[in-house]
Amino acid sequence: MLSKYGAIGMSETFKKVSARKKVIYMEDIRILLDQNGVACKQHHIDAILRRCDHDADMKIDLDEFLESAGRSLTEIEDEKKTIEAKVEQDRISRINRSIESA
Repeated sequence: MLSKYGAIGMSETFKKVSARKKVIYMEDIRILLDQNGVACKQHHIDAILRRCDHDADMKIDLDEFLESAGRSLTEIEDEKKTIEAKVEQDRISRINRSIESA
């Protein structure tokens, strides 16, 4: 489900779920589900954690979060570079139009 979002969007989602911490804890998952009206038993939250917590340290870091959604940190960097290139291209186009109209 989350894999349809870009890696940068996934990174922003991670920040929201983790309350801007470096990891998502079980309690963060419970809060997210409660805030969205999803009633879950502890074994459901445990299952989510097992699915995403690849090193079994009882927390989900950004790498694990992205990997669980079919994304990677490399994709975030690639998306940032693409955006930066587009912004630069737009800036150059505006300068060229300004020069042409002068």
